[in-house]
Amino acid sequence: MNTNWQVDDFWQVSLDWYQQGQRHFLALQDKYGLNVNLALLSLYTAKHGYVLTEQNYHQLVEALEGTEKILSPLRQLRRKTKAMDSGAYKDMKAAELALERRQQSALLVMLKHLEVERGDGHSNLANYCQSQGVSAPKQLESLLALI
Repeated sequence: MNTNWQVDDFWQVSLDWYQQGQRHFLALQDKYGLNVNLALLSLYTAKHGYVLTEQNYHQLVEALEGTEKILSPLRQLRRKTKAMDSGAYKDMKAAELALERRQQSALLVMLKHLEVERGDGHSNLANYCQSQGVSAPKQLESLLALI
């Protein structure tokens, strides 16, 4: 795919969408084990008229393996720390956001190397869920409304 995706644009759009649909994104993450950045990428590519397949998602998930090994434990530790130490919580939150941004960059790099078709990408989130063995949860409709 030779589209010139911009990391800063994806990040800014993601921050906006995440703020609007935070509880739905967290449900995908906490209840179903899905990656919020992949859910955001699903919406972002749909907005730009691209369809991601289950095979695309398998490759995108692989691109996150390194950062996910650090991000998941950091997120768990940050959540445990919230009530105990606000300074440590803020530091961990900043580190977590830096890793989230690194993940988004890795996703866009991988996306440039994938065979992706133009079309109605509203199936992207469902395709992501299916690629991870998750039946499409009810949160998908609310998240699709963001785009």
